[in-house]
Amino acid sequence: MEIQLLSSDVVDKIAAGEVVERPAHLLKELLENSLDAGATKIEVEIDEGGKSLSVTDDGKGVLKKELPLVFARHATSKIEESEDLWKLSTFGFRGEAIASISSVSRLDFISRRKGEKKGYKIQCEFGSLSDVSETSAQEGTTVRIQDLFSNIPARLKFLKSDSAEVTQIKNVIKAMAMQYPHVEWKVKSKGKLLFVWKGGQTPLERAQSVLDTKKLYEHKKEFEGFNAHVIFSDPSNVTKVSRQIWIFVQNRWVQDRGIQAAVMEAYRNLLMHGQYPICYVSLECPPDEVDVNIHPTKSQVKFIDAKKAFRAVHYCLREAIEKAPWQTKTPSYENKVIAAPVEKTDSFESFDLQRTQFQQKTFSKPQFEQTQSVYSPKVGMEELKQASQREEVKSLDVEKPQGYWSTFQVVGQVDLTYIVVQDKEKMMLVDQHAAHERVAFERLMNSWKNGNMEVQSFLLPLTVDLEEPEVETLVEMTEELSTMGISIEQAGPSTIAIASLPSIIKEAGLVEALKKLAKERLDKGGSFALEVAIGDIFATMACHSVVRAGQSLSREQMENLLTDMDEFPLSGFCPHGRSVSIDWSFVHLEKEFGRRG
Repeated sequence: MEIQLLSSDVVDKIAAGEVVERPAHLLKELLENSLDAGATKIEVEIDEGGKSLSVTDDGKGVLKKELPLVFARHATSKIEESEDLWKLSTFGFRGEAIASISSVSRLDFISRRKGEKKGYKIQCEFGSLSDVSETSAQEGTTVRIQDLFSNIPARLKFLKSDSAEVTQIKNVIKAMAMQYPHVEWKVKSKGKLLFVWKGGQTPLERAQSVLDTKKLYEHKKEFEGFNAHVIFSDPSNVTKVSRQIWIFVQNRWVQDRGIQAAVMEAYRNLLMHGQYPICYVSLECPPDEVDVNIHPTKSQVKFIDAKKAFRAVHYCLREAIEKAPWQTKTPSYENKVIAAPVEKTDSFESFDLQRTQFQQKTFSKPQFEQTQSVYSPKVGMEELKQASQREEVKSLDVEKPQGYWSTFQVVGQVDLTYIVVQDKEKMMLVDQHAAHERVAFERLMNSWKNGNMEVQSFLLPLTVDLEEPEVETLVEMTEELSTMGISIEQAGPSTIAIASLPSIIKEAGLVEALKKLAKERLDKGGSFALEVAIGDIFATMACHSVVRAGQSLSREQMENLLTDMDEFPLSGFCPHGRSVSIDWSFVHLEKEFGRRG
C-alpha cells in the first residue's frame, strides 16, 4: 500500500477513539468546557448509559460567528503559541473535544453569549455540520449528545452495561464537583434526580456531601513550592478499594500512582492489609514543574521531580493524621464513686443510678484468678523509656495530665483480654494487647529518632549480598544508618559489610529490612524512607514484647496503660492497623434493651 494522507473522516474517528473512549470521558470534556467558560451552575442529564446526555451551564457562551469553529479541529481560545502549553490554567486547550465527539454522535450545540439578546444553534450529525440558526436560549451553553458511537459498531460493542457506564459517569461528576465547590451541580438520570450540590460550599463541606460522610478532616501545607490540600478520613473509616482516593493536580482529576502511594504511606502503621482511606488530595505547583499535556484524555500528568510531589503530599497528610483530629472528648465522669441508696427490700438493695453519679464495683483483684503470667507495667518498657530521654515520658506510676484515654473510668477486665471502660456517654472495650503494642512501637520509634539505641558490635563483620543499585543506595545512606546504630561499608560491587547494629534488631530480619530500605529510597527518595523501613521492624518487635491477650491485669495496671496511651495521638490503632477499641453509646444500649423508642 502506498503512503497517503488519511481522510478527515478517518482522522476524526481516530481522534475520537483517543479522546472519547467511553461516555464518561465525553462528559468530562464537556464539563471541563463549562468550567473553562466560567460556569457557576451546571446541569447534567444522562440516558442510555451515557450514549445520550446533555450538559447545560450558565457560562459566558459562544458568539454566533464562532459556533462553526467549535467543531473545527485544533481550534481553541485557550492558547495562542507553543509557550502557552507550559503555563496552562484551563482544561480544554487541545481544541479536539467537540470535533471528536461530533464525528461519532448526533450533537446539538446551543449557546447564548452573555449580554446578547439572542441564542443560536448549530447541529452536527456524525461529522456533517449544519448552518447556524437562531433559537431561544438562556445565557450560557447547552450541548446535547445522542446515538454515541452508533456509526462505529466496533467501539459500541466494547461499552459495558448501562449501569456500569453510569457508575463511571457518576465518578467523573463527583470528582469535578469536589474540585469546584463554588459551582452548583444538578444531575439527572432518565429524568430521576441523582445529585444536587449547592454552590458556594467550602472544599470540606463539598467533600462531605459528595462522599456522603461527615467524618472528614482537612489540612494544608506548602513544601518546596508545592501546595498540598488534603481532606481525609480517620483510619477506622476505610474502604476495601482505592477508588475513594481522589487526586487532583493543577485542578485536574488525575490518576497518579506516586501520589496514591504517598497517601498510603501517610497512613502507614494505621491500616490493615487491604484497607484504603477516604482521601481528597489537591496539589498545585509552579506550571514549569508539571506537564499536563502527556495524555489525550488529560487523566495523567508528569512531574519534573516526582519525588518532590510525593513528599509534599506525604508530609501534609501525615502531619494532619498525627494530630488525630478525630479524637475528641467530652467531659468525663468525676473520678469519685458515688452511690445514692434508696429504699431497701428483703432481697437486695436498690440504687438510683444517675448519669453524673454511678456505682462502680471494685475488685481486690481481676475477675479471674491470676493463673497466667501477669503484665507488669514497669517490666520491659522501662528501659525504652530511659532510652527515649523525653521529658514528657514519665514513669507509669507517676500521675500525668488527663488526656483522652485516661479520662475513661476503668470498670474491669473481661476474657483476660479487654479492658472495660466508660464515661458519661458510652462504654468501651479496649484491646489490651493492641493498645500496649502501639505504646511500645511509639517508644521504640522515639528512641531511634533521638539516637539512643543500644548498639552491638561484631568481631567479624556480617556480609550481606544485595543488588548493585541497592548497595550503592545504602552506601549513600551510611550517615543516616549510623544514627540508628547500623555501621556499614561496601565490601564489593554487590556486597556490604555490617560492623554493628542495634541490639534490639535480630540478624535474621536485617537483610530484608535493608533490601526494603534500599527499594523505598530508590522508588520514592526522601529521609522518610529510612523511617518507613525501621517502622516495619519496630512494629514486629512491639508485637512480641508487650502484654498479650489472656494476661491478667490489675486495675492500676489498666489505668496506667490508658494513661500511657495519652502520650501518643495515634493510640487508637495498633501498628498493624487494627482498631484498639470499640464502643457502644448508652443511647444505643437503651434502644437495644427497649428503654428508648
